[in-house]
Amino acid sequence: MTDFVPEFNDASKATMLKSGRWVWEPHEGWLQGRTVFGGLTVAAIANAMTVEVLAGLEAGSAQPILRTIQYSFPAPLLPQEAIIEVIVDRRGSSATFVSAVVNQNGQVVGRANAVFGASRDSDVNKSLAAPVLDMTLDEATTFPYIEGVTPEFTRNFDMKWAVSEYPFGQGAEGIVGGYARHKSEAQGVPAILALLDTWPPSVLPMFKEPAAASSVALTMHIVEDVPVVGPDDWFEFKYTTQSAAYGYTTEIGQLSYEGKVIAWVEQLVAVFDKR
Repeated sequence: MTDFVPEFNDASKATMLKSGRWVWEPHEGWLQGRTVFGGLTVAAIANAMTVEVLAGLEAGSAQPILRTIQYSFPAPLLPQEAIIEVIVDRRGSSATFVSAVVNQNGQVVGRANAVFGASRDSDVNKSLAAPVLDMTLDEATTFPYIEGVTPEFTRNFDMKWAVSEYPFGQGAEGIVGGYARHKSEAQGVPAILALLDTWPPSVLPMFKEPAAASSVALTMHIVEDVPVVGPDDWFEFKYTTQSAAYGYTTEIGQLSYEGKVIAWVEQLVAVFDKR
């Protein structure tokens, strides 16, 4: 790997070839095992989708914002040229539906569906309760980078572990979480999407010994206005295993900032603890 690794804003931007067709070449400094970090991939797709949605917006219309994006991982995405095909499936009065397919080396390696929605007045309001961590920022343990063990992409984030369960400790609940932030300048929805996928699967603490777990599909929801953050600001995150059976787990995580949940993610994870 070269010493130069593009920062998040550059790493997550594809180049438009024509309307609906984008080329993206992710860098190996953003790898997660043998595939590109899923949070970066979703951010790149979201960036392309946003351009396509805004390009067809009628003058004077309220600007739709990404509210939900679903992504599945049919095959590993390698750190080389990929094509992102974006389709605006339908434009409604307030909601816009968008889909995308990621192709590489002649095969589909990713699929996404998203909903963009313009803000509307409503008397119905309910906020999610912010996740409670076991340790303060000062008490939390710095998440280390260990070559050959820790995913390469984690070098682009600051992370601090702040829950009582640890990977491969045979924990009872299956909980992962702590504090995280981008090391480089990163703002807006794409930056939030990446932070939602930064932490390892929450099932890992339930393992009694090192074993693999791989994301199959995830759904990310943006539920509050995304804050403008500074280089010293941290987000809190907590992943909880909701169910585990037949070699798959369902996990839900919440990302908060200054006590307010900004976004949450649900993930399906394949578990490989039996050899």
